[in-house]
This record gives sequence, C-alpha cells and structure tokens, in this order.
Amino acid sequence: MTANDAMLKVAKCMADKYGYVAVEQEKEIDASKDNFWGNQAIGLDAAKKNEKVIVKACRYEMPVPESGRDEDKRPPHIRIDMFWGNPRLSMYLPDGSFACVSYKDNKMSEAQAFKPDGLTLANELKSLIDEEIKNG
Repeated sequence: MTANDAMLKVAKCMADKYGYVAVEQEKEIDASKDNFWGNQAIGLDAAKKNEKVIVKACRYEMPVPESGRDEDKRPPHIRIDMFWGNPRLSMYLPDGSFACVSYKDNKMSEAQAFKPDGLTLANELKSLIDEEIKNG
C-alpha cells in the first residue's frame, strides 16, 4: 500500500474518531496544476518525461455551529494535500493543536506540530500510517 492510500484510510479513521465530516471527497491533485509553486515545478519536470505527479486528496471538518465559530481560528479539520510532490496529511484539533506528516517513498520525510497535543498527534498519525503501509 502506498503512503497516500494509507493516509486516506487514516484520515477517515481519525475523522470517525473525532466526529469530523467529509466536506471534500477523494479527488486527485496534479502537481503541474497545483497552486503551490514547488508542486508546479515538480509537475512540470515530470511532464517533460511524459509522467504525472498525482496525490489523492480529501478534506474533513468538524461541524461547528454558527454561534460557536471564531473567525480568527481555523476550523478543526483533517486534510490530505500535496507538498513538494508528496502526500501530506494534516490535522487541526478543536483545542488548536496541529500536526502534519509528509511521506516520500513510503517513509515519513517531514513532520510539523504545534500547541499542546501536536507532538502526540504527529506521532499517532505517523504510527497509524506506517501500520497501514506495513499491513497494506
């Protein structure tokens, strides 16, 4: 199983665990058409070899009533996108904790974490993804 496929399973699992709902079903991101210049460069290099760099993406959000929304805060969400041509899973918890992990060649290549539970969350995401890859 690829890291990208494992991320899709983990995103769904975490969404179910925390009560997030799908707002963007699985779609494909083509690096050459992405907004981030780093992805565009990688996509254009691949196109020169008649190849494409594609990541399967999705997005989940925690339902928040209008009265409970804080315009200054990001809504809690889970997202898979592309970073430098590689799949990246990011998650914001309701308390503002954040973690994201990027994978290259089915191995974690980068992680970021912020706020109280960010490091714990990053480790949990990595462990779940690695387990899916291993058992895939």
